[in-house]
This record gives sequence, C-alpha cells and structure tokens, in this order.
Amino acid sequence: MKRVRLPITALTGYLKELKFEKCERRGKEVYKLLITIQADRPYILESGYDTHFAKSVLAAIATLTPEQLYSPITHSLPLFCHSPE
Repeated sequence: MKRVRLPITALTGYLKELKFEKCERRGKEVYKLLITIQADRPYILESGYDTHFAKSVLAAIATLTPEQLYSPITHSLPLFCHSPE
C-alpha cells in the first residue's frame, strides 16, 4: 500500500469498509481507523481511533440510513491517504 498526497480537496465515492487495525507506533500498540472509499480507484483514509477526525466520521456515518449508505459520499480529505495500487 502506497501513501500518496492527493492534489484535491474532496473525494466522492462509495463507502466500502470501516475497520480498526492494531499497529505499532513509537514502540506502543495503537489502533487505527481505516476507511475504504471506492472512487475512481480505492482509497484508504487512516486516522488514530481516538482522534477528533475518527470520532466525527463515525458519528456522521451513524446518522445515515441504510439507503444513504448505498449512495456516494463526499469527504474532505486530509493531506495524505493510502492507495492500494
């Protein structure tokens, strides 16, 4: 998985997956929230599980109806995201 800087300010696509992954940062085990969005290609947004960003995204997704989850969403991006390509 390659970390890339995206030259855009928003990403529109379908929410494909939300998951928490354990990893090591600075010698400690931590959890990351990984959000997979299918747009022109798959993108994985990564954030610490306890950050304001992660909490806000999870709260926003929790308000969506099942029908809305099948529609594309637009999300403002952090400076970097992961592209599985």
